[in-house]
Amino acid sequence: MTTEPETLLTRVKKLLRWSYYRLFRARYDALRWYCYRLFRARYYALALRRCYNVAELLRSPAHRAKRLIIFLAPGKEFISGGILSIFNLYRFSRAMEAIHGAQVVMCYYPYEARTASRYVMFDNDVTIYPFEMVMATCRNASHVLMHIPEYAVEDILNRIGWDSLWRLRAERNLRANILNQNALLMPRPQSVARLREVIGDLTCTAAFPRFVTVEQRRYWNVPLHFLPAWTRPDDGDPTPYETKRNLMIVSPDSHPQREAVLRFVRETFPDMEIRVIKDLRFEEYLKLEEVAKWSLTFGEGLDGYFAGVVLRGGVGFAVFNETFFPEEYRSLQTVYPDYPTLLRRIWEDMRSLDNKESLEAYSAKVRSLLAENWGPQKTRAALAAFYREEYTLP
Repeated sequence: MTTEPETLLTRVKKLLRWSYYRLFRARYDALRWYCYRLFRARYYALALRRCYNVAELLRSPAHRAKRLIIFLAPGKEFISGGILSIFNLYRFSRAMEAIHGAQVVMCYYPYEARTASRYVMFDNDVTIYPFEMVMATCRNASHVLMHIPEYAVEDILNRIGWDSLWRLRAERNLRANILNQNALLMPRPQSVARLREVIGDLTCTAAFPRFVTVEQRRYWNVPLHFLPAWTRPDDGDPTPYETKRNLMIVSPDSHPQREAVLRFVRETFPDMEIRVIKDLRFEEYLKLEEVAKWSLTFGEGLDGYFAGVVLRGGVGFAVFNETFFPEEYRSLQTVYPDYPTLLRRIWEDMRSLDNKESLEAYSAKVRSLLAENWGPQKTRAALAAFYREEYTLP
């Protein structure tokens, strides 16, 4: 059998195939080596962190505690009013040992591997442990109370597993409290009903008085307790008009009317500084809050963007949301029934309020409404009542 002689074209094709293979293989080997080293580095870092966490937990009073209170936090760090509120509830609970007789710990959601044991986007000294590590290490705890964020209830129950829940209920007298900080994110009623079958003394705390009603008590069939959210490190005194900048803080929430409203504000007030809050440390945000005259929220309405600026002596603008706002806020000058009304009236309202006497008087009026339900002392008092099982609607 004869072989055809190799032509120049055939040789070039072979050379190109060989060159492509060598180039691709070299890159593939480099990528595989990098991924391997990265995985090993992460594995060792995680192992070292877990060893440190265990040693720290063994030195803490929680190791030998008969009673534990656990606050659950997500492994992926982000700043929200709900997260800041949970950290304050943790802080307040630690100071109430004389009332509940328990040690208080913060845990990541079950089976979330994370090398960091702290949140870093706001100042705090809270160590966050893996949930399964705490349950394995604190074996003396015969009474365990879990505070679960409302939006994560179903996910956390699936992570733990229903069989494990029954076992924890039997061995550790496990109790659970749903932290309802946003009624729109509550779990499905059938999930709450199933959890109640395991944990008969299931409870739910609500950050807004609108949720704590007889109708809601019947609907969820669990005791409800009003536990006002507090997201700030302190009271934060109001600052006078003359120290403020023509600055409007804007919430990052999405909304169909968002761009139209912001475009109108920019065109109507070209000299105003508009700052959308995103990827900012909480302490930096608080500095802006202190000097801002205005805030505009596209979120729940009665949220930290609205209330925070008001507490520092400014004015918040929002659209009335029946889920969160108490009825008495409906008549406020800067709380509008809908976005078309906001677009029609915001220009005139900002003009009329942009002087020392009007702005300070109106801000004080809204602060007095906020003070009826919200403040660090009210949160502490409501939390103490919860631990004494003095529920708003038992």
